Amino acid sequence: MVSHASAEEAYQVAERIRHTLEVSTNPIGQTITVSQGIAHYPSHTASAQDLLHLADVALYEAKKSGRNRTVIAEG
Repeated sequence: MVSHASAEEAYQVAERIRHTLEVSTNPIGQTITVSQGIAHYPSHTASAQDLLHLADVALYEAKKSGRNRTVIAEG
């Protein structure tokens, strides 16, 4: 979670994390990839439950779109 940041700032942080992990390898030499979903409070919703749902939907959109990417929730 990134507090007190815009959706774009949260996206930039998430992308830095994704790129950092992408150049890492696990103990058996495989590249690590990350799919991430972002939902922004309060612009997407004021409910914590709805916010988590939107982030989850964005995560699965990232996976469906080819994995190893970050998606900001629609809303």
